[in-house]
Amino acid sequence: MGMMESVMRKGRAFRARSMLARCLRPLRRSGARRTSAAAHALPVLAAVASLGFEHAEAGILHDPPVTSGLSRATHGELALRESGLRRTETIRGYADRYEIGWQLSERIYDAALYAGIDVDLAYRLVRVESSFKRGAIGPAGSIGVTQVQPNTARWLDPNVTRADLFDVETNLRLGFGYLRMLIDRYRSTRLALLAYNRGPGTIKEVMAAGEDPANGYAARVLGGRNR
Repeated sequence: MGMMESVMRKGRAFRARSMLARCLRPLRRSGARRTSAAAHALPVLAAVASLGFEHAEAGILHDPPVTSGLSRATHGELALRESGLRRTETIRGYADRYEIGWQLSERIYDAALYAGIDVDLAYRLVRVESSFKRGAIGPAGSIGVTQVQPNTARWLDPNVTRADLFDVETNLRLGFGYLRMLIDRYRSTRLALLAYNRGPGTIKEVMAAGEDPANGYAARVLGGRNR
């Protein structure tokens, strides 16, 4: 490539890195954990990747197709801003709906994206399981906002202790990760929720006997949503 083209590409790479830095700066200032910062960056990187920037994290850009008179940098910045605004509006909307703090709403949102589960389902699960209380302890010993059993938590992550389950981010990571596994296993959100509540072993026994494993839990979580 010519020298001028090389200079232009380096300039675009610098602008992309600057945009990413601006998006993550508020999290760094607030002292958020790296896991939250990484989850916050996911929609940002996705927006950049959608514009053809295949190696955004490394600062190496590839030219996207020209679609309008606006500069490529302007397109990228608009996409990043829109992504950030959608995230903020969604987090605020759920915080208002369930009357919870911004920080908890943000953690639920980010953990849901990280686990790959539906955001609305994530909030519904936490509402039913613990009413958004980090210190909740169930009758059978389940703990925290997603009511994870200590044995299940250790199966998912052998390094996790019972005390760790009172940490909101740890609890959300394990609870949502477990639900994602169950959804992949059963290919049904309703059955996955029933297994989350009753245990996969119980669901297997009930279904083997030709009975319906429903106990009202999935209906409580899903409400009027399609199952």
